[in-house]
Amino acid sequence: MSSEISVADYVVGNYVMKLHNHYQALAKADLIVYEETCEGPSHDANWTVTVRVEGVAAQATSRKIKWARDMAARQVMTALNILPEGENP
Repeated sequence: MSSEISVADYVVGNYVMKLHNHYQALAKADLIVYEETCEGPSHDANWTVTVRVEGVAAQATSRKIKWARDMAARQVMTALNILPEGENP
């Protein structure tokens, strides 16, 4: 699954925390796996983060690791249909 959100338009929504809290409440937080890679020089790095949960994976790339993590977590939550009520996919 690739990012469908423009990085320029993206606002960090704490989806990493929301994903963790959801699975922590189910006592399954250990099911969340993050893979992070960085390409390019440190002053111009691009981070790619893949989040895997229960056989579902999502990947996002950004110059900021926090944004990449958050976008990937949001995509996983969307795919698993566990976005908090009122948040559009």
